[in-house]
Amino acid sequence: LATAHTWRGPFSKVLPGPILDEPNEDPFLWIDKRTGHFHAITHLERVLGRDGGSVGGRHLFSRDGVAWHVNTSHMWAGPNCPRPCSVPLDNGGTWSLQRRE
Repeated sequence: LATAHTWRGPFSKVLPGPILDEPNEDPFLWIDKRTGHFHAITHLERVLGRDGGSVGGRHLFSRDGVAWHVNTSHMWAGPNCPRPCSVPLDNGGTWSLQRRE
């Protein structure tokens, strides 16, 4: 993790290593306007079972942008997905997911 006063840098390391111990990719980050807390959604790169499916999405949160916590109740796809693993649609239908990216 590194910070800078502008997106162009220069950057300074805040932590000596990565935020998470397991490989994650495709992060999407935002700051909650109401609370000022940081949130991130990533794709966890852990392979499960013989079918090669992965755990899927992961929700992280932080009050300061430095100390991050994994919200294990919000994992999408794989065995930790709330059942049914689907997204409600505006037309009343649902879309069943294998994974979210």
